[in-house]
Amino acid sequence: MKTEPRPDTEFPVHVQQPIEATKNHSGLARLAVVSVVSLLVGYGVGVAGGNEEAQPTVATPTNATEPTIQPTPEATPEPTVFELRAADVALDLKVLSKENFGSAGSLIEYRIEPILLNSVINSLPEDGVWEVTFEVLGGEDGATIDTFRIWGNGEYEVPEGIASTPSTNTQLRLSVTNVEDVSGMTSG
Repeated sequence: MKTEPRPDTEFPVHVQQPIEATKNHSGLARLAVVSVVSLLVGYGVGVAGGNEEAQPTVATPTNATEPTIQPTPEATPEPTVFELRAADVALDLKVLSKENFGSAGSLIEYRIEPILLNSVINSLPEDGVWEVTFEVLGGEDGATIDTFRIWGNGEYEVPEGIASTPSTNTQLRLSVTNVEDVSGMTSG
């Protein structure tokens, strides 16, 4: 640095000699400045766009040899739909009364009580409604087919029936044949 006095003032003025830039560094400096500015502008546009989940994008100058990195879109999970299956429903038959008519046979009055595991009950959607179709086997007239409903809050209809049997010792058996989701078909 040289110090030269100015003629109109008594304070010395410092004059700095210009520094020559080398050609090798000026291209890299421009590339770095363009990259930083592009990155900041890209991020600013993403944030200013009001996206709930703004993801920064990486921009590179057009003369760069590296490819632009694109963010991978996140997959949104599909809502889980609960499906009540026949295997999820067990039935218990409670005998309410038995009447014996000698050689004419017997009448057994019964009630069906569904049994659901706690894990199934806790998985039922509150607004769900299912129809459970079942068979009562062992009566003289063959299988009796009936249906009852289960609601998402765990409540259910209590179906009752009567079977004619050869004797009061005849054991009735139950079998769930179908479970159907009727949530969209009911009005309440």
